[in-house]
Amino acid sequence: KNVITGEWVWFDTTTELKVEGETFTPTAITPPTGFTLSSIDTPSYVVTSAVTSNAYYEPIQYTLYFDANGGTCNITTKPVTFEDYYGELPTPERTGYSFIGWYTAAIDGNRITSSSRYTQTNDTTLYAHWKINSYTITYDYWTNGGTWASIEQDSHTYGSTIDLSTIAAQKSGENLNDWKFVGWNTDPNAT
Repeated sequence: KNVITGEWVWFDTTTELKVEGETFTPTAITPPTGFTLSSIDTPSYVVTSAVTSNAYYEPIQYTLYFDANGGTCNITTKPVTFEDYYGELPTPERTGYSFIGWYTAAIDGNRITSSSRYTQTNDTTLYAHWKINSYTITYDYWTNGGTWASIEQDSHTYGSTIDLSTIAAQKSGENLNDWKFVGWNTDPNAT
């Protein structure tokens, strides 16, 4: 538990003066940003001499929201404490994309990790950032007896369209006139 101790001397020129024998109760204590007053070790006392009173502060707890930014995330909120580490962060998922981290904005922003410190003084949202996946496509012309293809391999990003009509293949050998290339299929037994 984080505790900040502040010392307050009530009998100096900047504080209220009381006559000996009167009861004094400190009331105008403003906590530092991100903290709340927890307690005062001498909340009220009878003035007999100069007294030092300690004020104890606790960091405020806020809610951290997770925006999967096009993906899905099983955890949507988490409590975080001012000036503490973010701690464990969830890993969202998105088909065709790789998760690259949590950021303070949907586009751009600052990257936040589990070892980053929470310095906001309000509830905050983190946004998932993604990198689109790239896949290698192999044009297997040899499994069904082919001997040549205009392209053997190329790379495409998730969701992109491939014009297979531009990728030719052929078969060589006896009875070439009996064979005509009709197209590509993901099933080697397709007819």
